[in-house]
Amino acid sequence: MRHTMWPGLLNELKSNVNRQQTRVRLFETGLCFKVGSDADKLSQDPMFSGVICGDVNHEQWSEQSRKVDFFDVKSDVEALLSFSAAESTFEAASHPALHPGQSACIKQNGELIGWIGALHPEVQKALDIDQRVFVFEFKQSAVEQNSIAAFTPLSRFPEVRRDLAILVDEQTPVGEIMSVIETTSSSLVKETQLFDIYQGKGVPEGRKSVAFGLILQEFSRTLTDIEVDAEIENIVSTLNQKFAATLRE
Repeated sequence: MRHTMWPGLLNELKSNVNRQQTRVRLFETGLCFKVGSDADKLSQDPMFSGVICGDVNHEQWSEQSRKVDFFDVKSDVEALLSFSAAESTFEAASHPALHPGQSACIKQNGELIGWIGALHPEVQKALDIDQRVFVFEFKQSAVEQNSIAAFTPLSRFPEVRRDLAILVDEQTPVGEIMSVIETTSSSLVKETQLFDIYQGKGVPEGRKSVAFGLILQEFSRTLTDIEVDAEIENIVSTLNQKFAATLRE
Protein backbone atom coordinates (compact mmCIF):
# COMPACT_ATOMS: atom_id res chain seq x y z
CA MET A 1 0.00 0.00 0.00
CA ARG A 2 2.16 2.82 -1.28
CA HIS A 3 1.76 6.36 0.04
CA THR A 4 3.74 7.94 -2.79
CA MET A 5 5.14 6.98 -6.19
CA TRP A 6 8.50 8.65 -5.53
CA PRO A 7 10.40 5.46 -4.46
CA GLY A 8 9.62 3.65 -7.72
CA LEU A 9 10.42 6.69 -9.83
CA LEU A 10 13.69 7.32 -7.98
CA ASN A 11 14.80 3.72 -8.51
CA GLU A 12 14.15 4.13 -12.22
CA LEU A 13 15.99 7.45 -12.25
CA LYS A 14 18.99 5.86 -10.52
CA SER A 15 18.95 3.04 -13.07
CA ASN A 16 19.03 5.57 -15.91
CA VAL A 17 21.79 7.64 -14.31
CA ASN A 18 23.89 4.50 -13.80
CA ARG A 19 23.58 3.93 -17.55
CA GLN A 20 25.13 7.31 -18.37
CA GLN A 21 21.81 9.09 -18.90
CA THR A 22 22.63 12.55 -17.56
CA ARG A 23 19.28 14.18 -18.35
CA VAL A 24 16.29 12.28 -16.93
CA ARG A 25 12.57 13.16 -16.78
CA LEU A 26 10.20 10.45 -15.50
CA PHE A 27 6.47 10.66 -14.78
CA GLU A 28 3.84 8.29 -13.46
CA THR A 29 0.16 8.24 -12.58
CA GLY A 30 -1.46 5.79 -10.19
CA LEU A 31 -3.30 5.21 -6.94
CA CYS A 32 -1.75 6.06 -3.56
CA PHE A 33 -3.10 5.44 -0.07
CA LYS A 34 -3.72 8.45 2.15
CA VAL A 35 -4.35 8.42 5.89
CA GLY A 36 -7.25 10.64 6.95
CA SER A 37 -7.67 12.57 10.20
CA ASP A 38 -8.90 9.28 11.66
CA ALA A 39 -5.80 7.04 11.66
CA ASP A 40 -7.95 4.00 10.91
CA LYS A 41 -9.44 5.59 7.81
CA LEU A 42 -7.60 5.09 4.52
CA SER A 43 -8.44 6.47 1.12
CA GLN A 44 -7.00 5.96 -2.35
CA ASP A 45 -6.33 8.96 -4.55
CA PRO A 46 -5.15 8.96 -8.16
CA MET A 47 -1.84 10.87 -8.10
CA PHE A 48 0.48 12.39 -10.70
CA SER A 49 4.21 12.25 -9.86
CA GLY A 50 7.50 13.15 -11.48
CA VAL A 51 11.27 13.13 -10.91
CA ILE A 52 13.77 15.30 -12.77
CA CYS A 53 17.54 15.69 -12.88
CA GLY A 54 20.26 16.85 -15.24
CA ASP A 55 20.54 19.74 -17.66
CA VAL A 56 17.60 21.99 -18.42
CA ASN A 57 18.04 21.53 -22.18
CA HIS A 58 19.79 19.09 -24.45
CA GLU A 59 23.38 19.97 -25.31
CA GLN A 60 23.54 22.64 -28.01
CA TRP A 61 25.96 25.14 -29.52
CA SER A 62 24.03 28.40 -28.98
CA GLU A 63 23.42 28.30 -25.24
CA GLN A 64 25.54 27.41 -22.22
CA SER A 65 24.19 24.36 -20.38
CA ARG A 66 22.97 24.57 -16.79
CA LYS A 67 21.42 22.15 -14.34
CA VAL A 68 17.71 22.11 -13.64
CA ASP A 69 16.68 23.97 -10.47
CA PHE A 70 13.62 24.30 -8.25
CA PHE A 71 12.06 27.03 -10.35
CA ASP A 72 12.36 25.03 -13.57
CA VAL A 73 10.38 22.20 -11.98
CA LYS A 74 7.90 24.63 -10.43
CA SER A 75 7.32 26.14 -13.88
CA ASP A 76 6.54 22.68 -15.30
CA VAL A 77 4.06 21.95 -12.50
CA GLU A 78 2.44 25.38 -12.90
CA ALA A 79 1.96 24.64 -16.60
CA LEU A 80 0.19 21.38 -15.73
CA LEU A 81 -2.00 23.00 -13.09
CA SER A 82 -2.91 25.82 -15.47
CA PHE A 83 -5.28 23.39 -17.18
CA SER A 84 -7.46 23.47 -14.08
CA ALA A 85 -10.21 26.02 -13.55
CA ALA A 86 -9.23 26.23 -9.85
CA GLU A 87 -6.49 28.50 -8.50
CA SER A 88 -3.29 26.75 -7.38
CA THR A 89 -0.68 28.17 -5.00
CA PHE A 90 2.74 27.11 -3.69
CA GLU A 91 3.68 27.66 -0.04
CA ALA A 92 7.09 27.08 1.54
CA ALA A 93 6.81 24.06 3.85
CA SER A 94 8.89 21.18 5.22
CA HIS A 95 8.63 17.56 4.08
CA PRO A 96 10.81 14.73 5.48
CA ALA A 97 11.84 13.56 2.00
CA LEU A 98 12.64 17.03 0.67
CA HIS A 99 15.54 19.45 1.07
CA PRO A 100 14.98 22.01 3.87
CA GLY A 101 14.41 25.42 2.30
CA GLN A 102 13.78 23.97 -1.16
CA SER A 103 10.36 22.43 -0.71
CA ALA A 104 6.79 23.65 -0.97
CA CYS A 105 3.31 22.27 -0.56
CA ILE A 106 0.86 22.73 -3.40
CA LYS A 107 -2.64 23.94 -2.59
CA GLN A 108 -5.75 24.34 -4.67
CA ASN A 109 -8.54 26.52 -3.29
CA GLY A 110 -6.84 26.24 0.11
CA GLU A 111 -6.71 22.41 0.07
CA LEU A 112 -3.39 20.54 0.20
CA ILE A 113 -3.05 18.58 -3.05
CA GLY A 114 0.67 17.80 -3.27
CA TRP A 115 4.35 18.57 -2.79
CA ILE A 116 7.33 19.77 -4.81
CA GLY A 117 11.01 20.22 -4.05
CA ALA A 118 14.60 19.07 -4.14
CA LEU A 119 15.28 15.59 -2.80
CA HIS A 120 16.67 15.60 0.75
CA PRO A 121 20.50 15.18 0.75
CA GLU A 122 20.27 12.18 3.09
CA VAL A 123 17.80 10.44 0.78
CA GLN A 124 19.97 11.23 -2.22
CA LYS A 125 23.03 9.88 -0.39
CA ALA A 126 21.19 6.68 0.54
CA LEU A 127 20.24 6.18 -3.11
CA ASP A 128 23.82 6.94 -4.20
CA ILE A 129 22.76 9.56 -6.76
CA ASP A 130 25.49 12.16 -7.28
CA GLN A 131 23.44 14.96 -8.86
CA ARG A 132 20.58 17.17 -7.77
CA VAL A 133 17.16 15.55 -8.06
CA PHE A 134 13.79 17.30 -7.95
CA VAL A 135 10.43 15.63 -7.37
CA PHE A 136 6.76 16.57 -7.37
CA GLU A 137 3.46 14.86 -6.73
CA PHE A 138 -0.12 16.08 -6.68
CA LYS A 139 -3.66 14.78 -6.89
CA GLN A 140 -4.67 13.92 -10.42
CA SER A 141 -8.09 15.44 -9.77
CA ALA A 142 -6.36 18.83 -9.63
CA VAL A 143 -6.15 18.91 -13.43
CA GLU A 144 -9.29 16.96 -14.31
CA GLN A 145 -11.69 19.86 -13.80
CA ASN A 146 -10.44 21.75 -16.83
CA SER A 147 -11.39 25.19 -18.01
CA ILE A 148 -12.13 25.54 -21.71
CA ALA A 149 -10.18 28.21 -23.55
CA ALA A 150 -12.33 30.90 -25.14
CA PHE A 151 -11.49 33.70 -27.55
CA THR A 152 -11.46 37.23 -26.16
CA PRO A 153 -11.59 40.13 -28.62
CA LEU A 154 -8.50 42.33 -28.71
CA SER A 155 -8.74 46.00 -27.88
CA ARG A 156 -8.06 48.50 -30.66
CA PHE A 157 -6.67 50.93 -28.10
CA PRO A 158 -3.04 51.08 -26.91
CA GLU A 159 -1.63 49.38 -23.84
CA VAL A 160 0.05 51.39 -21.12
CA ARG A 161 3.01 49.92 -19.26
CA ARG A 162 4.14 51.19 -15.87
CA ASP A 163 7.16 49.68 -14.12
CA LEU A 164 6.95 49.46 -10.36
CA ALA A 165 9.96 48.67 -8.10
CA ILE A 166 9.26 48.19 -4.40
CA LEU A 167 11.36 47.39 -1.33
CA VAL A 168 10.04 44.66 0.97
CA ASP A 169 11.38 42.37 3.69
CA GLU A 170 13.68 39.77 2.13
CA GLN A 171 11.51 36.93 3.49
CA THR A 172 8.34 38.18 1.75
CA PRO A 173 7.25 35.66 -0.91
CA VAL A 174 6.98 37.27 -4.35
CA GLY A 175 3.95 35.10 -5.07
CA GLU A 176 2.07 36.76 -2.22
CA ILE A 177 2.93 40.21 -3.57
CA MET A 178 1.64 39.29 -7.03
CA SER A 179 -1.51 37.80 -5.50
CA VAL A 180 -2.22 41.07 -3.66
CA ILE A 181 -1.64 43.08 -6.85
CA GLU A 182 -4.10 40.82 -8.67
CA THR A 183 -6.83 41.14 -6.04
CA THR A 184 -6.26 44.87 -5.50
CA SER A 185 -6.11 46.06 -9.08
CA SER A 186 -9.14 46.77 -11.24
CA SER A 187 -9.97 45.27 -14.62
CA LEU A 188 -7.71 47.90 -16.20
CA VAL A 189 -4.64 45.87 -15.20
CA LYS A 190 -4.42 43.11 -17.78
CA GLU A 191 -1.06 41.60 -16.83
CA THR A 192 1.62 41.74 -14.14
CA GLN A 193 5.15 40.78 -15.21
CA LEU A 194 7.90 40.14 -12.67
CA PHE A 195 11.20 41.20 -14.25
CA ASP A 196 13.70 41.78 -11.42
CA ILE A 197 14.55 40.72 -7.85
CA TYR A 198 17.63 42.41 -6.43
CA GLN A 199 19.61 42.56 -3.18
CA GLY A 200 22.87 44.41 -2.84
CA LYS A 201 24.28 47.90 -3.17
CA GLY A 202 21.60 50.55 -2.75
CA VAL A 203 19.14 48.22 -1.03
CA PRO A 204 19.00 48.21 2.81
CA GLU A 205 20.13 45.03 4.57
CA GLY A 206 17.27 42.66 5.21
CA ARG A 207 15.25 44.11 2.33
CA LYS A 208 14.96 43.19 -1.35
CA SER A 209 13.88 45.09 -4.43
CA VAL A 210 11.10 43.50 -6.48
CA ALA A 211 10.21 45.06 -9.84
CA PHE A 212 7.04 44.50 -11.86
CA GLY A 213 5.80 45.65 -15.22
CA LEU A 214 2.06 46.45 -15.09
CA ILE A 215 0.15 46.34 -18.37
CA LEU A 216 -3.03 48.46 -18.37
CA GLN A 217 -5.62 48.70 -21.12
CA GLU A 218 -9.27 49.60 -21.66
CA PHE A 219 -11.28 47.82 -24.33
CA SER A 220 -13.37 50.77 -25.49
CA ARG A 221 -11.09 53.81 -25.17
CA THR A 222 -7.60 55.14 -24.52
CA LEU A 223 -6.66 55.37 -20.84
CA THR A 224 -5.78 58.77 -19.38
CA ASP A 225 -2.72 59.47 -17.23
CA ILE A 226 -5.04 60.27 -14.32
CA GLU A 227 -6.65 56.82 -14.49
CA VAL A 228 -3.29 55.05 -14.73
CA ASP A 229 -1.79 57.08 -11.86
CA ALA A 230 -4.80 56.35 -9.64
CA GLU A 231 -4.49 52.62 -10.34
CA ILE A 232 -0.78 52.59 -9.49
CA GLU A 233 -1.31 54.65 -6.32
CA ASN A 234 -3.97 52.23 -5.14
CA ILE A 235 -1.68 49.24 -5.68
CA VAL A 236 1.28 50.90 -3.94
CA SER A 237 -0.89 51.91 -0.99
CA THR A 238 -2.19 48.36 -0.56
CA LEU A 239 1.31 46.86 -0.80
CA ASN A 240 2.46 49.30 1.86
CA GLN A 241 -0.37 48.22 4.17
CA LYS A 242 0.18 44.49 3.58
CA PHE A 243 3.96 44.25 3.43
CA ALA A 244 5.29 47.64 4.60
CA ALA A 245 6.47 48.02 1.00
CA THR A 246 8.04 51.28 -0.11
CA LEU A 247 8.89 52.53 -3.58
CA ARG A 248 12.52 52.09 -4.55
CA GLU A 249 14.07 55.39 -5.52
